[in-house]
Amino acid sequence: MSFQPNLPATRDWVQNNLNPMTVTQRVTAASIKLGGVKPPQDGLINGYINVLDFSPVTENEIFLTGIVSESFQAGGVIDLAILWTPKDTLAGTVGWEIEYAFTSVGNIFGVGVVVGLHEPTLSNLNLHKSVPVSMTGATRGDSIALRLYRNVEDDSYPNAARLFGVEFEMTTDRLGK
Repeated sequence: MSFQPNLPATRDWVQNNLNPMTVTQRVTAASIKLGGVKPPQDGLINGYINVLDFSPVTENEIFLTGIVSESFQAGGVIDLAILWTPKDTLAGTVGWEIEYAFTSVGNIFGVGVVVGLHEPTLSNLNLHKSVPVSMTGATRGDSIALRLYRNVEDDSYPNAARLFGVEFEMTTDRLGK
């Protein structure tokens, strides 16, 4: 699977056994081109770690597109996790949500599936990894459109939620693209 923009995203091939394999791809905040109507703000941690700051007041969003690998295991799911940290040690829950849709060449994108990933801040500045969401309905070669946003109306954390990136994991049935 390849998500655009995907540089300097990393791709980790984790071999559980020879066949099938779990493939993980991380898309970092530094590689996400901002645009659209409600983009988050560019942010830095320690003066050099790129993050995207999602407002606690105004809904911010990013968009990713990609192609499902030709080696994607038929009937499988693509798990998505969000890598993020709170801006301070205040308690609350961040209302992360994703909307995604798959389509094949010659077809249109249908209505997206919306999934909530409401995550507590745990009152610390540690890097958080959300519980993965299983995105269903993908087939080999499909295109995916994904919107990640902070639903501030279903959110109790009073400061910026800082996005490091997203992590996609899927099972393949062979080596390949």
